[in-house]
Amino acid sequence: MKLQYLGTGASEGIPCPFCDCAVCRRARKKGHREIRTRTQAAVDDILLIDFPADTLWHAVRYGLDLTRIRHCLVTHVHGDHFYPAEMGNLRRGFANPSPGTGPFCFWGSEEMEKTASGYFSGEGSGVKYQPLLPFQPTEIKGYTVTALKAAHSTAHPYIYLISRRDTTLLWAHDTDLFPDETWDYLADRKVRLSFVSLDCTSGAGPIRYKGAHMDLKGCEECRDLLIAGGHTTRDTRFCLSHFSHNGSRVSYGEFSKIAKKHGFLTAYDGMTVKF
Repeated sequence: MKLQYLGTGASEGIPCPFCDCAVCRRARKKGHREIRTRTQAAVDDILLIDFPADTLWHAVRYGLDLTRIRHCLVTHVHGDHFYPAEMGNLRRGFANPSPGTGPFCFWGSEEMEKTASGYFSGEGSGVKYQPLLPFQPTEIKGYTVTALKAAHSTAHPYIYLISRRDTTLLWAHDTDLFPDETWDYLADRKVRLSFVSLDCTSGAGPIRYKGAHMDLKGCEECRDLLIAGGHTTRDTRFCLSHFSHNGSRVSYGEFSKIAKKHGFLTAYDGMTVKF
């Protein structure tokens, strides 16, 4: 399985357009991996995870052909993860897909459908809502996708298990330590993980968005619980993403060294991993 991190920032991005903190100043000066757009990823260039306003830029910057992608998993309805206005450009007349191309399917909770109800209706909308209920595995384009409940400050937030054959990705962003129901599901199904991508909005601290996001300490606790629960192997890798400039106030270069000492990879925009 190939996972490409298209965006790795929190809602403000880095640099935040209106911020003059040290992290944002450094990002403007150095560019490259210090720049973080809003969080989004692609699995094997087949499944999108989330649909922020930066989707156009991600497609252009990384050569992602969105005309060949027909499925997007939405974690929750906060604007940095789900930007419905962009769905309007999928309407016939705005987009001119190849003959026989089906609708672009957005998979997620009922809250997503409510948020973008106007875009899912009408002939020629070009989009289709596909419901995902928590803890119910669903087959999507050759993948088994399971929405798990997240701990986040919005209605019906999800994290995702994405499996293909013997490979399983846990995409766990915009969540604090998981709710008990999610831990119970992982234990009952004896889930084994190949790659884990964790929310580290707060970096190394000291700010902690309790009940909505994690910091490095929270990611360590989450990893330890997954290991103790038998959900990892010696080959399982853990990666941190979804960073805010208001977190530990350190650069990508500085934080990646800290994270490495704790056994984590640090994601950056455009980073591709295979597992």
